[in-house]
Amino acid sequence: MWRENRKVEVTIPVKGTIIRSEQVSTAMYVSIDLVEEIKIVRTKRFDFDFYVFINAETDQVNVVYKRKGDTYGLIEPEI
Repeated sequence: MWRENRKVEVTIPVKGTIIRSEQVSTAMYVSIDLVEEIKIVRTKRFDFDFYVFINAETDQVNVVYKRKGDTYGLIEPEI
C-alpha cells in the first residue's frame, strides 16, 4: 500500500540561537523519532526584519524580509 510522506518540522529557540530540524518518512512517528536526532550544522544570524507567514495562494510557509535600500525580499520553498 502506497503512503504519503509525513513531514515533521521543529524550531527551537535556545539562548539567542534558533535550532531547526526537518524529517520526512512514510510514518509520522518515525519522522518524530528522527527529528529528535537534531545536529547543529550551521548557525545563521540575520540583522534584518522578517515576517514568516503561510501564503494563501500556495499554502506554503514564506518569509518576507527587509533588504538594504528599503526594498523587500521574499523567500519561497522549492516545490
